Parts: sequence; structure tokens; C-alpha cells
Amino acid sequence: MRRSCASCLLEAGTVPRARVFVSARWQHATEPIAAKMVERLCKVLNFESLDLLFMNDPKVKTVDIGPRWAQMEKVKTMGLVRNIGVMNFTRDQIVELFIKAKIRPAVHQLVFNPYADPQALEIVELCQSLGMVIMALDLLPPATALMPGLLTGPLTEIAKRCASSGNRIPTSPAQVLLAWAKIKGVAPMLTKIEDKWPADMFEVAHVVPAFNDGNRPPDHRPRRGGALSTGQCRRGA
Repeated sequence: MRRSCASCLLEAGTVPRARVFVSARWQHATEPIAAKMVERLCKVLNFESLDLLFMNDPKVKTVDIGPRWAQMEKVKTMGLVRNIGVMNFTRDQIVELFIKAKIRPAVHQLVFNPYADPQALEIVELCQSLGMVIMALDLLPPATALMPGLLTGPLTEIAKRCASSGNRIPTSPAQVLLAWAKIKGVAPMLTKIEDKWPADMFEVAHVVPAFNDGNRPPDHRPRRGGALSTGQCRRGA
């Protein structure tokens, strides 16, 4: 959550803290001490703690993963955050992290959609096998901004086939991608919101059954089995 959003909620005074999930990112290059950054942010927001803190350090060297993750563990032990995770880690970084970690990461947030780097699928499956929740960044741009001439056509066709297979609710390319994410067992992270996307997210449950008829988004990468079940991050009380 951005500070401006949190400030609006606080000023309105109509949304209980328990209904708001607040996450933040820590980057060592910007703030060497994670605890100081979180304490400062909690003070600004007037919160006792955050729900999720990401270690946003994708270029971290292997030798530095242990010490930096220890800072994340300390912040959690201090009660300043309820869950800790990472952003955009490679497979090797994830493996090294699990070797060094005393408290395992709960979440991995990375760019993931049917057209992402093929290595992303390997990372997702590895993290899921280790019990991590996957938050998919940039899930919907393939339907809107990323090579629209090439990708929007197939997604639109799949949406039409889904709509004609028994669903009365009109489907869309965005709903197709949201359904794909649900099948993969990942949580969509929408950083840019179009007017219809919130409605698409509520309607996506009606799209998923249609995929059982073979109406899947094009994904030419080899599959290694279905997505494993993931846990849930705890929300603030």
C-alpha cells in the first residue's frame, strides 16, 4: 500500500485496521537497516506493525543473502511485521535463502504471466513446492499493453470460447489471464488498475470452469504438474 492510500484510510476513519493488508519493500541500498525503515514507516502510518515486508534486492550477491535476510528475520522477531518475503529472486537465490534462513520467506513476488521469461515458471514451481505464496506482477499487461496486436487476438478468442461454453457473464482477455493465474495457484498483484479490472477479479470464478474444456491461454512452456497449494499471509489485527 502506498503512503497516500494509507493516509486517506486513516483520515477517513471508516476502515478498520484488520480490513487493510499493508505491505512494504526494503532495499538495502536505500536503507541499510531494515528495522529503522519499518519503524519509520509504522510511525508515519500510525500502525503498530505491517502485514508483509519484502526484501527487494534482486541483485544481492550470494554471500550477502544470509546477513540481509537476518535483518528481515529480526524485524519479524521484533513484531514490526507479521510476514516476510522476497521480490524477483532467481532460482539460485531462493535455494541459498532457504539454506541460510531461520525463518522461511512466506511470499515471493515476481513478474509472471503466460508470456514471461520461461525461467519464471521454474521459480514459481520451486517456491510453491517450498510452501511460498506467489504474487504475480504484470499479470494483465499482455491483454492491454505488451505486444497487443499479437497477444490480444488469441486472448479475445479464448474469452469468446469461454463465454459460449455456458457462462452467461461476458468474459474478457483480462479475465482469461486472471483465470490462468487461479489455475496456476498464484495471486495477481495489480499495480495499475483499469476501471473494469476489479469487476473482472470478482467474475473470474465463473471463467475457470470453461478452461476445463481446453480453453487455456497459450503457454508453450513444458509443464511439470499442477500448482501446489499455498498458504496465506496473516492480516493485521
